[in-house]
Amino acid sequence: MATKSRSYSVFWALLSKMPGNDGDLKEQLVSAASESRTDSLKELTDREYSQLIGFMADSIGKLNKNKPATDGERRLRSVVLKLLDKLGIHVINNDWSAVNTFLLNPRISGRLLYEMNEDELGVLIRKLNSIADKNSTAGQLPYDINKICTN
Repeated sequence: MATKSRSYSVFWALLSKMPGNDGDLKEQLVSAASESRTDSLKELTDREYSQLIGFMADSIGKLNKNKPATDGERRLRSVVLKLLDKLGIHVINNDWSAVNTFLLNPRISGRLLYEMNEDELGVLIRKLNSIADKNSTAGQLPYDINKICTN
């Protein structure tokens, strides 16, 4: 049975963002993923590797959610929400489902608002401004959330 080569760039990128990376964190994570069978990434099965990547991504996501937002991030989030409101995508009675559904579309950002840093928020603002400009010239405001969320 031939094994396919796999790129470990995702693992190394996630590892660099993990807290407590004191040099032997890689071995600890791989050993835990393989139930102490190995500490080598190459010896992990595809299933073990994908579970490890999922665990690391979840850990980093939870860290980012708990990280307090900077003033710049708060300001840019406010701009994003104003642009979304202009497009007809609203937060109603603390229900963020429409906003989340729109933002999770890979063509928009693929991420939730609180997961984005200042650079990503800047890119999102440019995209939303572009959508708003195109829709206003075509007379299509407000934006129909159902059109972008269907496959």
